[in-house]
Amino acid sequence: MHKVLAVIMVLCLTALNIAGCGSDGGSATTGNSAAASAVVVKNSSLPVGTNGTAYKTFLGASGGKAPYIWSIVTGSLPPGIVLTADGNLYGTPTTLGTFNVVYKVTDSSSPAQSDQKPLEINVSTLTFTPPTAGAGFYAEFCSFCHLDLGSSGQQHKDATLAQVKAAIAADTGGMGELGAGGLFPLSDAQLTSITAAIAGTASTYIAPSFTTTSLPVAVAGTPYSQTLTAKDGTLPYVWATMGGDPIPAGLSLNAATGVLSGTPTTAGTANVIFMLTDANPSTMVHQPITITVNAAAAGPDGAALYASKCASCHGALATSAKKGRTAAQIQAAIGGVGSMSSLSTLSAAQVQAIATALQ
Repeated sequence: MHKVLAVIMVLCLTALNIAGCGSDGGSATTGNSAAASAVVVKNSSLPVGTNGTAYKTFLGASGGKAPYIWSIVTGSLPPGIVLTADGNLYGTPTTLGTFNVVYKVTDSSSPAQSDQKPLEINVSTLTFTPPTAGAGFYAEFCSFCHLDLGSSGQQHKDATLAQVKAAIAADTGGMGELGAGGLFPLSDAQLTSITAAIAGTASTYIAPSFTTTSLPVAVAGTPYSQTLTAKDGTLPYVWATMGGDPIPAGLSLNAATGVLSGTPTTAGTANVIFMLTDANPSTMVHQPITITVNAAAAGPDGAALYASKCASCHGALATSAKKGRTAAQIQAAIGGVGSMSSLSTLSAAQVQAIATALQ
């Protein structure tokens, strides 16, 4: 198998005398496939893809007998992404959505062993930034072989920086790609953060969850602002939408703050699926929320108000000598002309409606 594809074996520290992914599953006797451990798909999730942006990740397995052959049992990959027989998922997705695929790995034992697992790839409009801390680096480079941080199957919790660097220098399981000159070179600081995460620093990680599950009703033509909130996870959060109806026209979502704001323009109901990711690039949660926009309340009827309050003095609208009067002029007359004092109970909106009717 090409050296690049062996990156999925990161931290499979055979140098530490610990069996890892990509190795023969622990057969005590060469060629005795019956003694080999069962082949197992190691991925617990796949990274989120960004529509129109190059995507690359790997499928990992352990046990059985390498090399492994990967295939699809059911489902379809996002358009633009392909799966190679050696477990390389790559391409540039062109369609938004969630794509559920059942992947199958077959080993080289005789008879062959296999395992399969359903995994989803979400393609969104978000642009995801590279990880900057140990938990993120672990998720990107190590979880293929060693499961999620804090899980019961997580391996190498006692790995030291020196041991990891030695394994990289020896190109153990393809780990040379993480060293100087490799495709994915990591600094000592990054490697240190990985070992800290493995040791348990990140074992208390709790995936984020929405605390906002509903939103107040908005009114067309009226400014609106609400903040989506969540708990747990690792900051910073990134907010977006995926699937469902689009956000009502006139409103927009701030990806960094979760503020949904603007002035809605059209009455209606939108069933929006909001998406939240945190600093862990493999974490993504969804929450469907209904956004209701009510029509604006009807304003005062200027013609009817004129007929009941003003026509007896100034004639019908069509013949009124006061055509063209502004709201300010009418209000000044109400305050300054004695006979018009009875109109002092009119609101500013009603006065404006009368002025509009006089235009």
